[in-house]
Amino acid sequence: MGWKIGGVLTLVLAGVAALVSATTPAEYKTGIEWGIAAIFLVLAVLCFWRGSKASARKKAEQEDRNETYMSDQDLQQIQAGELPVLSSVPVILGDGEQAHFFAPARRYITKKKAVGRTGSGGGISVRVAKGVSVRSGGGASQTVYDDVTDAFAGRVVLTNRRIVFLAEQNGFECKLSAISAIAPEGGRLLIQAGSKSYGLAVAQQGHFAKVLEMVARK
Repeated sequence: MGWKIGGVLTLVLAGVAALVSATTPAEYKTGIEWGIAAIFLVLAVLCFWRGSKASARKKAEQEDRNETYMSDQDLQQIQAGELPVLSSVPVILGDGEQAHFFAPARRYITKKKAVGRTGSGGGISVRVAKGVSVRSGGGASQTVYDDVTDAFAGRVVLTNRRIVFLAEQNGFECKLSAISAIAPEGGRLLIQAGSKSYGLAVAQQGHFAKVLEMVARK
C-alpha cells in the first residue's frame, strides 16, 4: 500500500510540475521545470512497479499460509497437545532425533541499505515512500540509507533438537538449546538464539509455534 500511495503522490507532483512549467512565462523559467516533472514521473512508475511486486509477494504468502506437508491427523495431534512423529522429511536426523513439523516458510531479513542520494545544500526534499525521497536543488549529494526487508522462501523442519530452514538463500540451522526467546512480531515469529535472531512466517504458524514451545521446554 505504501508504494502505491507513493506512486499516486509522485504522479500528482509530476502533473503539478508539468502544469507549472507549461504556464510559467518564459522569462521566469529556470530550465529545470520539465526535468523535475520527468523525475517525478519516473519515480511514480517505480513506485507502482514496486507496489505490484509487493502485492504479488503478499498473495504468494497468503497462498502458502495454510499449506503444510503434514496430514490433518498430524495437525489434530498438535491441536490436542501431542507431538506427531514425521517419517518423511528432507533432513538427515541423528540418533534419537524425531521430526515433528514440516511446512513451507519464509525467512525475513532486515538490513540497512542504500536507497538513494540527496543534496546537502538548499532545496526541497519530498518523502514519497518508505526509504525513498526526492530532493530538488542542493549541492554535493549524500547516500540515503534505510531499513530494507527481504523475504526468502523455503521449507522449515522442526525436530526435537533443532530448527532447519531449507532455502536456496539464507538457510539456517538453529539448535533448540540455543533459543532464549520466542515472540510474535508483525505476523511472523521472532526466534532469538544468543546474538542471532531469525524472523519466520510459517504455514499453519499457530501449530508451528505450539510445537516449538512444546519441544523447547522439554
